[in-house]
Amino acid sequence: MQEKTLVSFSVIVIIFGLLLFYFLTRSLELNKISIYKLEEKPTKMLGKSVSIEGVISKIEQKERIAIITLLEPKETEVVVFKNKPNLDIKEGDYISVNGKIESFQNKTQIIAYSIIRK
Repeated sequence: MQEKTLVSFSVIVIIFGLLLFYFLTRSLELNKISIYKLEEKPTKMLGKSVSIEGVISKIEQKERIAIITLLEPKETEVVVFKNKPNLDIKEGDYISVNGKIESFQNKTQIIAYSIIRK
């Protein structure tokens, strides 16, 4: 009898945990922003994690980073550190970028966590 109670309790806890996990991940989605919003209040956005989509207008390879210029319809820079896996992207691709808004030399940039070609 105790074994049956223990199994029932375990199943209930697992279901409750999965439901809790589902609702927490739904509330933790990244803020999808527009480049216009980024330009309006850049200092208020610093340090925030965001998601942005657009077309690659330029990719500039440097020694340790790659700078992607993203057009949506205005341009913004997305920085990808080269210790990340190589991405199969090129100019003209439509991508989604998840990253963090930072400032470098008084210029607002997005430091990419992930880039997904759409």
